[in-house]
Amino acid sequence: MPKSQCLNFVKASHQISGRSRLLAGLIFLVGIGSAGVLHWAAVNNKINMDRLIGPCGFKQRYGLPCPSCGMTTAIIAFAKGDVPSAFYIQPAAAVFCSAVVLAVMFAFVMAVLGTDFGLIGYLGEQLKVKNIIFAAIVIVCSAWAVTMARALAGRAP
Repeated sequence: MPKSQCLNFVKASHQISGRSRLLAGLIFLVGIGSAGVLHWAAVNNKINMDRLIGPCGFKQRYGLPCPSCGMTTAIIAFAKGDVPSAFYIQPAAAVFCSAVVLAVMFAFVMAVLGTDFGLIGYLGEQLKVKNIIFAAIVIVCSAWAVTMARALAGRAP
């Protein structure tokens, strides 16, 4: 029996419309442009987060890092190309930056080849948004546990 007649045969990819290719290309260009600007600003020390958002109130009050402490520094390290430092500084930020890089790469492949590999549909149907949000919360909490452990280890006499 040919594969096309099998009920459990799932096509791995399909062609996308010209409009979808254009949208994927736009996502790729915006992603690459944003990364380029962020890289330029990080390398040339044009980012001053203290002036933009001020010091962390949680850290000032309790002397411990908050769940997002180090995210900006990790994103800047990631933008400079120092990925291992980004994972060391704040693992959650590095994981999210890696996910953005993967999304931009998939957008590039979709724009150039005009093929959808079904990843977005799979994520939407199989994983469900609530599970993705739960995974993001687990990633942030795990990274916070790592930064808290590092902070508490640094305070030990």
